[in-house]
Amino acid sequence: MLKAQPRLQAESAGHVPHCSDKPAVEDNDKINGCKLAESMFLNLHGHIDDQLQYIIAIAADHIDKGETSSRLVNLEILINAVLINASAALHFIELEMEAVLIPGGLRGGWPGIVVDALNIFKTLPRALAST
Repeated sequence: MLKAQPRLQAESAGHVPHCSDKPAVEDNDKINGCKLAESMFLNLHGHIDDQLQYIIAIAADHIDKGETSSRLVNLEILINAVLINASAALHFIELEMEAVLIPGGLRGGWPGIVVDALNIFKTLPRALAST
């Protein structure tokens, strides 16, 4: 049903920031919001690309906040975003991440890391097919 309803997809994606941004929201609810985004990515593959930047921005903004479990689920969102649409996700991640979040030793080579990561994900289907 959601695959054929872009309006419902946008409304579902709209619940993600409500679970992340409110100060009164507990970590468990934040984790459930991240799981909603992850579920949308995995179940609406090819139908949710227009919400990709929006959800990546939320995950990137919250990856350094909260408890360890909250950080991990935001990292999972970013990883799944790359698996779903590598070129768009890495482009958005590169725009959304503040330079201070990138470890000092990686900052100089960050553009190359993003390009190499993109190449790995582009060749992943071929690698999986050959195994």
